[in-house]
Amino acid sequence: MNGLVFPDRTPHPSLVEAKHAQQYFQFTLLSTSPLRVRIISEYLFRPTDNEVLRWQVQAAGEPLYHGDLTLALPPEGSDEITLLDSLILPEGARAVWLTLEVTQPQATAWSEAEHRVAWQQFPLPAPLALPAPTVPAGAPDLIVSDEVWQIRAGSQCWTIDRRTGLLSRWSVGGQEQLLTPPAWTSLFARRSTTTSGSAK
Repeated sequence: MNGLVFPDRTPHPSLVEAKHAQQYFQFTLLSTSPLRVRIISEYLFRPTDNEVLRWQVQAAGEPLYHGDLTLALPPEGSDEITLLDSLILPEGARAVWLTLEVTQPQATAWSEAEHRVAWQQFPLPAPLALPAPTVPAGAPDLIVSDEVWQIRAGSQCWTIDRRTGLLSRWSVGGQEQLLTPPAWTSLFARRSTTTSGSAK
């Protein structure tokens, strides 16, 4: 059990990995339209007499489709199952996953009812969606006062100090983006005034 549990014998994440690696059911994604999978039982002597396959399709964590069916596999048997005749995804769907789980609906001598004995996830292709085109906002507006120039374009506004010619404020949607006016002068290097050209 070294590495599978912590010193206080609570489960370590590697215990979940070991359980998944040694599960008695293996899954293969055969196609996405129709949505078909293959499930293989690695039990050598017993049929699946207390196993249910539960499946779910999610997009960005939101369930789209789900279902369950009773498994009837002989020892070392397999089956190809059609989950959906056509996988139709909503526009803009992203992070689409198929989750498969095998659970035991009845309690056994070593497990409670609904115990999960195997699981697998497969990423599913999502339709490509181009972002909605933005409507040009037109030419920016220039507002002139004795102290500043103010340029407005869409939700953005820039304020330039007329005396220094430097940007003093910048806001987006009314929210200030600058905590303090930027110290632009610190960005410029000045040539050394020493006759030797070396800096002091």
